[in-house]
Amino acid sequence: MLGTLVMLRLHDDSHARAEQAMALAFDEVALIERLMSAHHSGSDLHRLASAQMGDLLEVHPHTAEVLKLARYWQDQSAGAFDPLRAGVELAQRGLRPALAPALARPLGRWQGLEWVSPHALRVDGALPLDLGGIAKGYAVDLALTVLRQQGVPGALVNAGGDLRAYGATAWPIEFRLPEAPTRTRRQPGLRGLREAALASSTTEPHRVDWVLTGRAWGPHAQRPRACTVMAPDCCSADALTKWVLRNPAGAGRGRLARVLRAHHARVWLS
Repeated sequence: MLGTLVMLRLHDDSHARAEQAMALAFDEVALIERLMSAHHSGSDLHRLASAQMGDLLEVHPHTAEVLKLARYWQDQSAGAFDPLRAGVELAQRGLRPALAPALARPLGRWQGLEWVSPHALRVDGALPLDLGGIAKGYAVDLALTVLRQQGVPGALVNAGGDLRAYGATAWPIEFRLPEAPTRTRRQPGLRGLREAALASSTTEPHRVDWVLTGRAWGPHAQRPRACTVMAPDCCSADALTKWVLRNPAGAGRGRLARVLRAHHARVWLS
């Protein structure tokens, strides 16, 4: 699901309740996969990538929410987080082949996206969006919400390194080293994950969570290969990893630093 392995770990004395909750949570994750994978013909993302100027598209409420969150983070980051630019760049590099046909069409703009109802939007061209990371974070948040609603006392949701936990347990977390993916380590100062979310992104171009970082990092400084962000929700954590990797020097000052504080987020670079 979502191009990765999705795992749920539950703390619940009721086996029957845990089984039912897990099934419902996986159903929600599978729904996000069907809606927001460009590889699925007829998915909302595929329809957006195939759109033409003036098309009016009805999308699922979940897709509408993710699009609005993406626009929020695009505005907050002044374009450092930009799923449209990312989709175009990844398609051009052959890393998102399902989005490549959109490059032959007139492309739309974020500014040209007009909401005519809560779940219907008009576009001014094809929108080959790469929503993979933020959609994965949204799916993690959604799965966790389902588990809470079903009365599960505590759980950890892990979708390929996008994680969120709740309950009394502080879940031990280890991270793969970007220079040696078969090795892991613990992040300094992170004793466990509890009532929080973690997301990671990398600058390695062969990885699915690759981020084009630009050339703003100083000429003599070594640009970080990976970024991990802890935040209250996984969707925000994932969006912030993209912003931080495009502007790692800004994590300690300026607009990015203010937004990190406002979202109670913490950053690790490696």
